[in-house]
Order: sequence, then C-alpha cells, then structure tokens
Amino acid sequence: MYEQDREGVSGLRVMEGEDLGQGNRIRKQQIQQKDWLDQQIRLKQEQERIAKENQDEYEQQEGHLHDLLSKAQDDEEANRRAMAKAMMDENLVASKTKKDHEKYIGDRNHTGDNYDLDAANSDPFLNEHFGTTKNELGDHRYKPYHFKGLREDHKEQINLELKRQLEEAEIKKKQDKEEERLWALQAEHLRKLQIKEDRLLKRKKREMEEAALSHQVDHNKENKIKWKNPYGDRS
Repeated sequence: MYEQDREGVSGLRVMEGEDLGQGNRIRKQQIQQKDWLDQQIRLKQEQERIAKENQDEYEQQEGHLHDLLSKAQDDEEANRRAMAKAMMDENLVASKTKKDHEKYIGDRNHTGDNYDLDAANSDPFLNEHFGTTKNELGDHRYKPYHFKGLREDHKEQINLELKRQLEEAEIKKKQDKEEERLWALQAEHLRKLQIKEDRLLKRKKREMEEAALSHQVDHNKENKIKWKNPYGDRS
C-alpha cells in the first residue's frame, strides 16, 4: 500500500489488503495469452503452408521425373522396335536377294542342261550317225567302238566343255562362300549396332536416375534447413 493512500478515514480510497489492479493484471494476462495463442496459431499455419508448398513441389518434381523416365522408356521401346523392324527388313531383302540369285543360278543351270541335252541329241557323233561310224575299209563296214575313234577336234571340244563345267562349279563354290561370308558380316554388324544402342539407352537412363537422386538429396537438404530455422535469424 502506498504512503499517499494512508491519509485517514476521511480520505480512504483503498482497504487494507485490497488489490485494485488485479482486474487490470488479469486482463493484461488474458490479452498476452491471447496474443501468444494467436502467435502459435500463425506459426502453425505458416509451418503447414511451408510443408504444403514443399509437398506440392516434391510431388511436382516427382511427376516431372516420372514423366522423364516414362518418356525415356517409351523412346527405348520405340528404338528397340525400330531396330527390330530394320533388322527384319534387312533380313527380308537379303533373303530375297539370295532366292533371286539361287533362282538365277538354277535357271542358268537348267538352260545349260537343256542346251547340253539338245546338243547331245543333235550331235551326230554322240548319236553314232551312220555317216560317222563308217569304216575306212568300206562303206558296208562300221566301227564297233565309235567313241574310241573320235577326231581330235571333237576330243578338244569335249575337253573344253569339261573344263567349262569345272570352272563354273568352282565359280559357284566361291560365290556361295562369299555369300556366306557377307551374311556373317551383316549379322555381326547388326549385333554390334544393337549392343551399342542398348548401352546408349542404359547410360541415358542411369544418368537420369542419378540426376533425379542428386536433385532429391539437394531438395531434402533445403527442407531440413527450412524446418530447422523457418524464420531465419531475428537477432
């Protein structure tokens, strides 16, 4: 109690033990408590807003990375299909070329066989025509072993034909061997292209995954810093 309040009965303004400032103090405490609650509510709302922004950003980044990975997978699948189609088309072309070549060789051999058959059927010596089988001693005599008595020009013709047939057989053998070698080179080339394409796609996919992981790690670090001190240094 203040000294000025003790001035006697006529100047009595406060009773002994009476606290006239109690109501003001209670009101002030209520106001302070309300301010503190409002501050806590605002802080919680701000934290929720930041958390929602971070979650939205994270979901947006996740969606973007998912779209990138999906596009990479789609591109990889499209490249695989294009490579498979290119290989199939190349094999079809090579198969058709091989069949055409075999047909050409078959037709040529068939033509040659027909020519040889016609020549054999029309050749007077091979058919032992009477004019070529007469004995020199008389027209009424005939050679019993006609083929042993061929003239030198006919023998040379037969030898040339045999030589031609051997040369054609050797050429065909070399052509078949060369064709097999070209087929092997083509198959090896396509295999190497497929391996190279697979390695390139896997490397791109791995780089995208590493970039996504690095981005996520940096994002998590930023979130930890924000949650540790969301309002910064106020000193």
